[in-house]
Formats: sequence, structure tokens, C-alpha cells
Amino acid sequence: MLAYLRSRWDQLFRLTTVAQAMAALGLPEDDASRLRVGDYLLAHPGVHPVGARWGARTLILTEDEKLLGRYLAHHAASGRGQVPVAAAAAAIQRAPAEVARGLAVLRHVGLIDGQPVGEAIAYTLASNWRELAGPLGFAFHTVTLQAGERFNVP
Repeated sequence: MLAYLRSRWDQLFRLTTVAQAMAALGLPEDDASRLRVGDYLLAHPGVHPVGARWGARTLILTEDEKLLGRYLAHHAASGRGQVPVAAAAAAIQRAPAEVARGLAVLRHVGLIDGQPVGEAIAYTLASNWRELAGPLGFAFHTVTLQAGERFNVP
């Protein structure tokens, strides 16, 4: 996995995420595996200059998780917020279960502290979430080549 990621990152303007690498390698979508690789990237920021420059979280989070993070950051007053799960799900066009999963990942990578409370999500953004999220924050632009390869660009 790391060898594949390094080979992609060695190419100019390729911010291939862990999830995109897993798909390219024919591995099943698996949050636990993705987060194990992500934990390694967080613990070893020098594994490749791309991680050091753009931030490991940019490479760990999926597009849906970035959309959820963006939605929650937008709805936080003074770093705190509470939003209905249904509203967050509608905003990112995913099922409430996907919102709960995305929230767990955002919590795992240290960007947010929060949990579903009844039909709402009560949360606090990490005080340094912008720094932790890297220069792109929750933004992404995915390119899909004709051959099917997917990667993000800055």
C-alpha cells in the first residue's frame, strides 16, 4: 500500500488518498484498514513529502468525510455545534449511518470531538483543526483518468 501511494505521490499534482489507493489495488473498502494506514501516516509525517506538505488527514479522509467535516465546520459557532443527523445526511447526500461513520473517522483523526445525541450531533472542533486538516482543509478536487485511475489534485 505504501509503495503504491509513494509511486503516485512521486507524480506531480497527485494527492492520491488511502481510499483511492485501496480501490486501485482492488482492496475492499474497509475503514479499519484505511485508518491503520492513516495512523502510520500520522505517526510518520516524513514518509513522503506529500504528507508533510498537504497533511496526512488530507490523504486519510474520504470525499464524504471531507464533506461532513466541511458541513460541521460551517455550522459550528465558536468551535462548537449541534446539528440534526438528518440535516447533515441530507447536506452530504448520504444515509444517517454514513454520517455516524464519518463522524467516527473525523474523531479518530483528531479533527472533532462529538457523537450522536438522539437525533442530533453535538460536537466540538479541535482548537487547531485548521492546522491539523492541512492547507486544503476539507476541500478536494478528484480527477478520474480515462483509464479509471482516481486521485486528488491540490
